[in-house]
Amino acid sequence: MDAEDKLIWPSNSDGIYSVKAGYRLLVSEELNSSNDSSFLQQPKNTWKSLWSLKIPNRTKTMLWRATKDALPTRANLTRRKVLMNPTCPGCDAEPESTLHALWSCPKLKEVWNVHFESLQNETRGPSNFLEVFKTCLEKSQHADLFAMLADQIWLRRNKLRLGEEAVDLKQLNSRARDALHDFQLASVTSPNPPPVCDFPAHSQTREHGST
Repeated sequence: MDAEDKLIWPSNSDGIYSVKAGYRLLVSEELNSSNDSSFLQQPKNTWKSLWSLKIPNRTKTMLWRATKDALPTRANLTRRKVLMNPTCPGCDAEPESTLHALWSCPKLKEVWNVHFESLQNETRGPSNFLEVFKTCLEKSQHADLFAMLADQIWLRRNKLRLGEEAVDLKQLNSRARDALHDFQLASVTSPNPPPVCDFPAHSQTREHGST
C-alpha cells in the first residue's frame, strides 16, 4: 500500500519546520548569494593583507564577510524578504547596510573617533565597507585594531538584536584594545609572534575623557 504523502522540512533532522530553522536557511542563502565575481576582481593584495592581520581567525572571517557585504544586516535580510523593515535600530534613520552597521551610523562616530578620526576624514561618503578597509590599509592605519573594533561593534549589535545585555558604546575601544593585546600576547610563543601593539596614550586618555 502506498504511504500517505506528508510535508517535511529537509533542513531539520526531525522534518519539522521552525521559524529559527527558516531564518537560518534564509541567512545562509543571503551569504551565498553575494556577487562573488565583483569581489574577486578586487586587488589580491587587499585580501592578502586581510588574512595576514594578527587577529583571531573568527575576526578575520567577520571582516572578510563585511568587505564582501555578506553579513546578515537588516538591509540584506530585507532584500531576501526575511525582514520587512531595513531601518537601523540604533539610529532609526537609515537602512542598516554593512557600511552603516559597522562604520557610518551616527551612533558610531565617537567610537571610531578615538583611534580613527583621520580615517573618517579620508573616507568621506564611501559606497561600501570595503572602501573603508582599503583606505585603512593604504593610509597605514592600525588595521589590526580596526578589525577588532569592527568585530566588537558587530558583536554588540547582535547582542542587542537578541535582547541580550550589551556593553556601552564608550567601552568598545577598550575592549577591542584589550582583546587585541591578549591575543597577540598569547601568540608570543608561536614561531612567528606578532608584534604587540602599543597605542598612543593620548588616544586612551581621549576615550576615558569621553565617558
